[in-house]
Amino acid sequence: MLEGAGVRVVVAGAGFAGLLAGYRVARAGHEVVVLEARDRVGGRVWSQELVPGDPRTVVERGAEFVLDGYDLMRAVASEFGLQLAEMAMSYYEREPRGGAATTHEELARCAEVVAGAAASARPGTPLAEVVASWPGSPAALAAYVSRIEVTHGVAARDLAAAAVTDVTGGFSRRPCWRVAGGNQLAALAVAEGPARWASRTAALRPELSADPSRAMLTTWNDDPWAGESYSAMTATVADGDDDLITAPLGRVHFAGEHTAGAWAGLMEGALRSGARAASEVLAHTCPGP
Repeated sequence: MLEGAGVRVVVAGAGFAGLLAGYRVARAGHEVVVLEARDRVGGRVWSQELVPGDPRTVVERGAEFVLDGYDLMRAVASEFGLQLAEMAMSYYEREPRGGAATTHEELARCAEVVAGAAASARPGTPLAEVVASWPGSPAALAAYVSRIEVTHGVAARDLAAAAVTDVTGGFSRRPCWRVAGGNQLAALAVAEGPARWASRTAALRPELSADPSRAMLTTWNDDPWAGESYSAMTATVADGDDDLITAPLGRVHFAGEHTAGAWAGLMEGALRSGARAASEVLAHTCPGP
């Protein structure tokens, strides 16, 4: 047990997890020092104006969507007086392009069937095995697998089937939000560059008036302080892994979206992990005499 009215706590990293952990420990009356290697806060939540000085052009270079079930993020935004803005596009509904023809409805039905099969699959079953349960259009399945692999950054043969049963599952349109003015505000209260990416996007959406010269590309795997975009549940995850990576080591406590269990990979997960770590620290402190 750490004693004293003002225990000193050091937080390494000013992403969502570290900031919320530090905030809650400080609010309990302890001294908190947050260390951050970058020249900004937010970690993999990074909002930037396409046109400097014009807040109407804010884009998200990291985490973007506020989804159903983001209860803690909503509470944190409200606490700091931040508003959520509904987005015109939906995280769940994407228009398949560049492959064999399919429809939104067929794609959504495919996602529903695969998620149902994944929910009853044995732990560690790869998604590639489960998608075989889809009896419908091969085009819908190809589009579904492509979307899932892009979302998780992991091939279907390596991704655990359970990964498609979480809050991000489902392909039917549902509302999504972002923090008005940029998600990074919640943290404030490549070799070929972007041109190739932009040209490919323009080829898929010729009806859009695009200016590739103003495109921005963020690759978190090349970021020296992140090393990855976000975590994904692979088929090699074993029972007990979540408990293992969240277990304190002496006075060191761990947070980050990768420690958030079912919420891993999400902004909500980062915040929940920070809240958990703060609770662990506070449980091991007591006021001084």
